[in-house]
Formats: sequence, structure tokens, C-alpha cells
Amino acid sequence: MSDPDNKPSEHAVILQFLYGKTDLSEMFAFEDQLRSAVEAAVAGEVDGHDIATDGSHGLFYLYGPNADTLYSAIGDTLRQAVGIRVTSVKLRYGSVFDPDAKEVTHQFDPN
Repeated sequence: MSDPDNKPSEHAVILQFLYGKTDLSEMFAFEDQLRSAVEAAVAGEVDGHDIATDGSHGLFYLYGPNADTLYSAIGDTLRQAVGIRVTSVKLRYGSVFDPDAKEVTHQFDPN
């Protein structure tokens, strides 16, 4: 199944994280670091985030033509994260509009 807007299929990397603060400055700084890493690798884009109203946990959404390349581009950034703990990484190999797109979730260990 293709995107109804006829855009090319995009893969995704979705990062689940624990945060635990209502001051979101460190989360925004981490998002900027992700964006810089993705742009430097010309791997796609950081589309944004969702975070619980109490700041306890959230998700980052990254999109590009290849989930593995995107994940590789942010590896160092994930391992060096300060003030935020990524707990899992979901790689989706295909468009959100493709019900058959393969998804693989990894528990993240920065070591």
C-alpha cells in the first residue's frame, strides 16, 4: 500500500525515552543533537516528539529512506545522551500507510 499523497515510502526510527522532569530544556537539547546527527549524515529528518504532560517519558520520531542508515547516524548521539534515557528503538521498514511494513524493536543499552 502506498502513501495516499503519492510520496515515496519512508522508513522510521522511533525512540522511546524516560525523562522525569517538567523542565524540557535537556530534552530539546537532545532533539537538536539528534537533528544535527541526522542532517550531517543526510539520513532523513527528525520529525518531532511526544512527551507526557508530567515529563516522565516520551517518543522521538525520525524518518528517512532507510531505517538502518538513520539508526546508524544517531548511534553516538544515543550513547552520549545526557539527562534523557532512551529505553527502546523501533525501526519500521516501510511507510506508516503500509500494514505489511516490517517493524523491529530493540531494547536500548548505551554500553
